[in-house]
Amino acid sequence: MVFRRFTLNTECVDEDIYRSLIEAIRDAVASQFDFQGIRILREPGTLPDNRRFLLVTLINEDNYDITVAIDRINLYVVGYQCSDLCFFFMENDPHAAPYRALFPEIRGQCRTPLPFGGNYTGDHQLNSLAGNRAHIHLGMRALSDAIRWLSTRGQVREADLQVSFVVIIQMLSEAARFRYIEQRVVDSITGRAPRSFLPDGRMLSLENHWTDLRDVMVQADSSGNFPPLKLQDHNYRDHHVSSVTFNVFADVALIKFARFRNAGLLSVSRRNRGHGHSDDDDDDANRPTSSGQALERDRQRARNQQNQGPSTSRRNNNNQGRHSGNQGPTTSGRNNPRRREEL
Repeated sequence: MVFRRFTLNTECVDEDIYRSLIEAIRDAVASQFDFQGIRILREPGTLPDNRRFLLVTLINEDNYDITVAIDRINLYVVGYQCSDLCFFFMENDPHAAPYRALFPEIRGQCRTPLPFGGNYTGDHQLNSLAGNRAHIHLGMRALSDAIRWLSTRGQVREADLQVSFVVIIQMLSEAARFRYIEQRVVDSITGRAPRSFLPDGRMLSLENHWTDLRDVMVQADSSGNFPPLKLQDHNYRDHHVSSVTFNVFADVALIKFARFRNAGLLSVSRRNRGHGHSDDDDDDANRPTSSGQALERDRQRARNQQNQGPSTSRRNNNNQGRHSGNQGPTTSGRNNPRRREEL
């Protein structure tokens, strides 16, 4: 299997390490196209099963570890591996394609469906026991607890398992989708904000409307205007966006694939210009040969990061949706003179 593999150790994480991870995830899932600087995910059906997912090994300071599987088509977390067991959300059959390509060395009853799904809300979903994610703390301490709870699954309450997934989904998948969420995590790492924080209205609104943002972009005319979309600010106050020039689009890093009304608004991503190789060409270091060897390599990467110091960085709300006012700092890293303040 040629799954791309990444590692994060909560014991030695800093701003550069976290940003580098999120940017590497974006690089692994994005196609060669972008919409007004927002990168577009791959078209469904274009990735074979043995390239469909990426793996993120998470290690905490107590040496607990899990490996999370993320779908490159939509950034959904689909399941995880712990030791010689793997678990999948109830909608993902571990014995059927494409999920059977994950963790192939684990077979039979050791491939287990979870008793709940990977949606934020709904019957038998993540809110059923974890509750409203607006009240679930995020940050490296919360991530460390999530790693421990998921790695000792048989010894913890199901509610704690659901909370763990809510934390991981937002700190990996949602942070890759949205620069604003990435920045919230970074601020907690650097001490510019409390190390444990709750999602605000702006963050939850972005998460809930990720697909809606894509859908209005699809309808944009040649000037970048589209029908108004209602979002919320960090204090849960409603506001509307109706053009790609609104600041909210500086928060968006990735959108799902779609066929756009105005192809003239699309461009080849700057990251892909001048490259003569496919972005599916994985180097040997990203080709795990077995779970044990892969995990040992991940641990060595984490030790190297700790020994070398900071790495170089590569540089709302109804609480529904798939883990999928004061606007705060713009975190896009892009200067776009056409953007204007939201009303």
